[in-house]
Amino acid sequence: TTFTLSGTGGITTWADKSGTANNAVWSGSSTAPVPGVESLLSSAGWGQQQSVVFNGTNNYNVNLTPLQGVPFTMIAMEAFTGSTAVANTGAGGGILIGTTYEPGRNGGGQDGELAIGYRDTNRFTIQEYTDDINYTSPTLWTNDIEARLWSAVLDNTLNQYIYLNGTQVANRAGA
Repeated sequence: TTFTLSGTGGITTWADKSGTANNAVWSGSSTAPVPGVESLLSSAGWGQQQSVVFNGTNNYNVNLTPLQGVPFTMIAMEAFTGSTAVANTGAGGGILIGTTYEPGRNGGGQDGELAIGYRDTNRFTIQEYTDDINYTSPTLWTNDIEARLWSAVLDNTLNQYIYLNGTQVANRAGA
């Protein structure tokens, strides 16, 4: 009940389970991401090898307008392999959850994004319009196929936090 599949098995809609019906809809770029099993992940770990495979050029559109000016938490579990093809959030790639160009914010584009994802192969970011926060890993993530649980938080005093596997790794005071 979470995925709507196309005739070729790609996920065209990822249902919002919060009750607001703000579903993630495949952008139509490239091929739709597909559900699968990743045998390189631990069968005892998060997700138990279940996965959705993104190729670095396919993504979903989600309306994040309701989050403007209110506290939020975004959570993503992923196994990024260090591919530079998906590691540029500034150009719209590498976004795990978000809206690349938010209408009404600085004309869209730069400083017009609300998203979490990879800025490059060892930096994870919360892009909250002009107020971005980054976590730089002390080592490069390469083809390790290690599942990571990210939490991006904006609290009611506009402080930002990034958590990796439940541990706070970055914070930024509210603007």
